[in-house]
Amino acid sequence: MEDLTILIVGFRQAPLTTMAVSSFERFRPKDLKVTYVVVENSPDSSYKGTLYHPESTVRFMLNPQAPS
Repeated sequence: MEDLTILIVGFRQAPLTTMAVSSFERFRPKDLKVTYVVVENSPDSSYKGTLYHPESTVRFMLNPQAPS
């Protein structure tokens, strides 16, 4: 099994971030363990729950210096 970490950085792009994670999950080989690191550069954490996938790890971080 191989490991891959994917970094996704966004600014108020919840639909695109969710779509990116879903797309990676749909097409990733089953023997590849993926960890997603999502950095949101705004105070919006409303979509954090939509990024969950049972076969992968999603780390969601808000940028503490993000503009309001």
